[in-house]
Amino acid sequence: MFIILGYFCRLVSGNVKTIGKVVGTAEEIEKKRKTLRRLQKQLTSQSVQRFLMRLLSALKN
Repeated sequence: MFIILGYFCRLVSGNVKTIGKVVGTAEEIEKKRKTLRRLQKQLTSQSVQRFLMRLLSALKN
């Protein structure tokens, strides 16, 4: 079993910013990755839903 140390990073206007550290076995990190991916999809769909609702209400007025 290997212990892996990594970083979650995002690119913001040309700069890489660390948003969290990852430490654990490959299996633990894979589980965390899947959980984060699921949360990302939920947040994206919620954001799209809110945007569409605002757009529809603006079109009704």
